[in-house]
Amino acid sequence: MKILILAASVIASSACADQIPNSDFGYGNWSGAAYTINGSGEFSHCAISAPFNSGNTLFFSVNADATVSVAVGAPVDTFVPNETFPVALYVDRATPFYGDAFANDSKLAILKISDFDRALESFRRGRTLTIQSKYGSIPFDLTGTSRALSATFNCSSFYVRQKTTSASASPSTKEKLDPAILMQITTGQIASLGATDFQYLTSAEVIQQFPKIAPDIQ
Repeated sequence: MKILILAASVIASSACADQIPNSDFGYGNWSGAAYTINGSGEFSHCAISAPFNSGNTLFFSVNADATVSVAVGAPVDTFVPNETFPVALYVDRATPFYGDAFANDSKLAILKISDFDRALESFRRGRTLTIQSKYGSIPFDLTGTSRALSATFNCSSFYVRQKTTSASASPSTKEKLDPAILMQITTGQIASLGATDFQYLTSAEVIQQFPKIAPDIQ
């Protein structure tokens, strides 16, 4: 599954990204991690992926710029690198998502969706995702994606909180800040993602979700 995690680092953009140490998480066949923009240390996205019997790999990411990305990894050379092409994503009988996918290379194509709340809810609650393009129609069973995507969203929310807390307090004053004030700052930051369906993790839940995380950032 490590290969899938490394491949997931590119689905927020065509630029490279660095995996945040000890940020890996998963659910069932899904595995993911958090990433920063390459070389900057700034949080970029949390991504998760799973292989399917068809040989394709499906990727989702919750990005720091209030978007959701969906990507397909093909088992053989399929796409024209750096090509953009129209795609339609159908989840059951709901209104489809339309956009232009970007071929990061010959085996990976990515679509970024700006309709944040609807995308998360559709992929979490749906049964079947069908991706249509000039390359054909590819169905994906969404069983298990609800918890996988919830974990991905919680991952992104967690690192947004860390970024907000770090930016709002110097090392000498950070521990003295009123938790209620930090909660207000964090809520405003997460709300800027356009998300309404999120939850805060307790210290115990953080440890359960990210068992390898450093104690000083719980």
